[in-house]
Amino acid sequence: MVYHYFILAALSSVKFMFAPVYGKAVGLSFLETYLSLICGGIFTSFLFFKFTYKLLKRNADKRRMRRTNALAMGFEYFEPKKFTRTNKIIVKTRRRFGFFVCAFFFPFILSVPVGTVIATKFYGKQPLFFPIIIAGLATNGFIATIITYWI
Repeated sequence: MVYHYFILAALSSVKFMFAPVYGKAVGLSFLETYLSLICGGIFTSFLFFKFTYKLLKRNADKRRMRRTNALAMGFEYFEPKKFTRTNKIIVKTRRRFGFFVCAFFFPFILSVPVGTVIATKFYGKQPLFFPIIIAGLATNGFIATIITYWI
């Protein structure tokens, strides 16, 4: 029976929106499903937030050093293409909805790892960023679990 909690936590770390269906299917109570869902989502979000922030910072430092070294040696430096079609869609969404909506809903709608990585890329330096992600996961998980157990 305990393995159902771990499976639900693993499912919630991959696709948070549809994980409560598994809890209802195996016969877990509402509270057991909700707590397992939140534990998996918050744990994965924390891991991806910490590692993504460090990775983005390290890559920015490497790009800066590459540019500085190329210019110091007298070479012309060409920036790699950054504005792809996918990035254009993400930037439009960011501009349209803003900080709160991106941090609150991206991990729920996309998936916890992808949503956290994208939101961290844009808003990782904001002091309230991670608490808003946690609040979003808790709220959205509660609503998804209510809908699943209601239907």
